[in-house]
Amino acid sequence: ADLELAGTSDAGQTWSISPVALGLDASSCRFFLTFADGFHGWLTVRLPSGTNFNLGRLFSTSDGGRNWARLPDPPLGEAAVFVSPTFGWIAGDGLYVTHDGGTTWQPRRVGSEVADLRVQYGQPQFVDQLTGRIAVTSFSQDGPETLHFGTDDGGEQWVSIPDTLRKGGEDKNRIVALPLRHFGRLMVEGREVAFSNGVTVGNSSLPMAIIGAAGVISASFATDTDGWLLVQAGGCAGYKSDCTHGFFLPATSDGGQTYSV
Repeated sequence: ADLELAGTSDAGQTWSISPVALGLDASSCRFFLTFADGFHGWLTVRLPSGTNFNLGRLFSTSDGGRNWARLPDPPLGEAAVFVSPTFGWIAGDGLYVTHDGGTTWQPRRVGSEVADLRVQYGQPQFVDQLTGRIAVTSFSQDGPETLHFGTDDGGEQWVSIPDTLRKGGEDKNRIVALPLRHFGRLMVEGREVAFSNGVTVGNSSLPMAIIGAAGVISASFATDTDGWLLVQAGGCAGYKSDCTHGFFLPATSDGGQTYSV
């Protein structure tokens, strides 16, 4: 079966549709899409499986999404993060790096502090091909703990960096994006988006016109200041009747301080 992807070249004003021949039933799959530039992109397809498995397929494009080719299966059915057309990462129950555009993957381990514990890796965030950051959540008898590590050599070595996240369930914030360069954090807490950069914290609210029963699903930044939220919203005029459902893309041009539709 084919999957249809919508693409835009005018910041979301208009969209075009491109098919991807998956060769499988897509109804129970999850999809993760990422681009390193305007031409090179990757689509990860997470296959339905039991909790002990995390299987996926990987497709790539070099013409902006018009045509897609299947690559060898990735080590995890998780979203790939690419810093360049060749350099990328896949993170989840493990951490893997590629230097050939996703054809082959090598395992990596971050942090001697959690070497003997079960860990969950967040998506690496890179400023360039050398400088990046990753969140690592470890699980012990004392509960989960999230640490952050940084690298300045493309992920060959990672060092622990200070972080303000609290242990376990005390911190209800969910990190959904890391704006570039300054490693500011965009966090979701209820209906409010908070942008944290070092010790400076600013709060901004989504426009009330789009909130309704909204939830921020994900966020993505193209530069230090320019980014978008994917917001899911809906509601019912009556009890389980006259229901509507939709998605919105609020945009920011000031690093998450304000958003507009």
